[in-house]
Amino acid sequence: MNYNSDIFNKAAIYDMLFFNVKTVLEYATLDELETNKPDMYENWKILMAEKYNSSTSTTMANLYAEYAINYPEYSKIITISYGKIYMNDVQGKVDRILKKITGFDEAIILETFFDVVNNMPDVTLVSFNGNKDIQTIVKRFLYRRAEVNTIKTLPTVIKKALNAKPWESGNIDINYVWKFNAYEANLPAISVMSDFLGLKKNTELMTDAELSRYYWNNIDEKTDETLKFVELQSINNTNLLIQFINEIRNI
Repeated sequence: MNYNSDIFNKAAIYDMLFFNVKTVLEYATLDELETNKPDMYENWKILMAEKYNSSTSTTMANLYAEYAINYPEYSKIITISYGKIYMNDVQGKVDRILKKITGFDEAIILETFFDVVNNMPDVTLVSFNGNKDIQTIVKRFLYRRAEVNTIKTLPTVIKKALNAKPWESGNIDINYVWKFNAYEANLPAISVMSDFLGLKKNTELMTDAELSRYYWNNIDEKTDETLKFVELQSINNTNLLIQFINEIRNI
């Protein structure tokens, strides 16, 4: 894929599928992880000891609350939102459609999204989620969560991303675009990019860890309200992706 021809080509936006994946911790606390999956609890202790040289129970619990959300082995997908740009023939202007897939059955969420992608064989996927670039989302989350849910039929466009470099995958990584070929070690949050460009959003975006905490603090007593809030976070993220590409292609 030629990034310049796809991103700065005004017509290419109509062939893009913008999407966002929202995850929460599989278990709200490290204690619950230990009770339900003792082997994964031991693996977490080893991982944190190696990465942060930490072994105290309090520190381990804090690290779990903040960073376990970044690992597909310790989190689960609860919402995928997606959107496309199209020409509204009735109104004669560019319009967008935004949809979401939400629920407690991760397999259904993934299979539904994969069906959407399979019906668009020539689509270009566009995403950026928190501190996860599109390669992380596809390779670590969509693929691994599909594996744990015994889903074996990945869409071709996702399969192509598994063994490809970001600029060869046929997909667009918003973070890679924003770097403009410069070297930057840290990934800026999409809220930083959107505020810098003056893009519109209907809610302030939470980090992945903040959203997971919100989910677990409210899901039992305010189930519908909590799921709608997560959907709003996801749809706003997807809408910002659309605005971002639309802004960049007009440079």
